[in-house]
Amino acid sequence: MKGWLLTLGGIIVIGSIAPISLGYPVVGERQSSSRVSGAQRSPAPVVLANDRLEVLVPAHPLTLAEPCEISLRLHSPGLTSLITAQTQYASDQPDVPDAADGSRQELPIQYRPNGSPYITIIPMRLGRIELDLGGRFPDGGVVEKKATFEVSPTRQRPDKLIVGPVNHNVEWVLMATSGAAMRSALFPYAKYATLPIAVKIDPSFATYRIVASDQPVPVQIDAKTGRLTATHSGQALLETSYGGRANLTCIEVNGPSEQNRPFQQTNCRPLLSPGLHLGPQN
Repeated sequence: MKGWLLTLGGIIVIGSIAPISLGYPVVGERQSSSRVSGAQRSPAPVVLANDRLEVLVPAHPLTLAEPCEISLRLHSPGLTSLITAQTQYASDQPDVPDAADGSRQELPIQYRPNGSPYITIIPMRLGRIELDLGGRFPDGGVVEKKATFEVSPTRQRPDKLIVGPVNHNVEWVLMATSGAAMRSALFPYAKYATLPIAVKIDPSFATYRIVASDQPVPVQIDAKTGRLTATHSGQALLETSYGGRANLTCIEVNGPSEQNRPFQQTNCRPLLSPGLHLGPQN
């Protein structure tokens, strides 16, 4: 599906700033009462029981988009599953949690032949991720844990590389040399056959090349954050590469004298080499 982006506001911040909730009651919260034989029964309060579970962080990095075993240590019986969610904090926005789409799921606790418990997760972000884990014992004891892992690139080649402000490919971006439209942001997303949705890639793991007919180029990109800044009017072709795949995005910048004129979208045709097209490349 083709897409386009008209920059009308400032930089788009992806993700929620609210902490991830795994859906368990807060400590001391009582469950709703039930009636048995006409008499009202008050259930026991939920109790935080974090001392019953340890999450063992492996010494080696996990691998993106591949099943990885996370060892556990249980100090009480009865816990059969954990609800997990993955979060990442960008280096330029360390206080803003960026929840990994598709990472929230309930995972069964499995056991190796030697009896040691573990869960299997599929990392959905590169770099450092925070894993939230929540579970409940039969007696009402609740565990809420966090663990930090390093994630390295997979050797799998993505089926497709998507580039856009969100998980939707954008082939054309219109910017301006002044005002809020002077800045925008594009992020790479890798689509793997083993996952239902594309994985957002930290821009620092991708490579970028800007092609323009005039120098200096009309737009600059911060390779660490994916943020774009327009410098002067003109058009440029942004080539984003990751994992052996590439994507081409057309960026057109309007100068002050052009902003009140009817705009004719060219899709950077003069900059496209024969056989190339905008969007994901084969």
